[in-house]
Amino acid sequence: MLRNAAGKAFQAWKSYLSYLAIRNRDLFNFPGYKKVGHNVRVSRNDWVLAVMPTNMLMEIASKLAERSADIVELTSLALVMHEYQYNEPDPTGVISKITSDDVARQVIAKFIARAKELITQAREKS
Repeated sequence: MLRNAAGKAFQAWKSYLSYLAIRNRDLFNFPGYKKVGHNVRVSRNDWVLAVMPTNMLMEIASKLAERSADIVELTSLALVMHEYQYNEPDPTGVISKITSDDVARQVIAKFIARAKELITQAREKS
């Protein structure tokens, strides 16, 4: 159940990053096009901001950090949770940085609390 919670929190964070990136699209310029169907291409910039590929989260977060506090740190936590979701806890810390389910519970709870704070602050500003 914890691994599922970690995965849900990670997906929610990716969605929030996508929302922030689209609202701040002037920070991004991913050149080129992405083929999304037979003879259908979209700008790579639009595709990246909408899909939010996992391997690009830190790059996107670092650019968003100019306008929103804690983005990089929360993205790092989200990636740790994602790693835990796929690899389970690893007492040696080699495969997953989360060594037990107790540690996972703390990380997930901390992540959710901080993300909720950040989202609440963003709402109050808009």
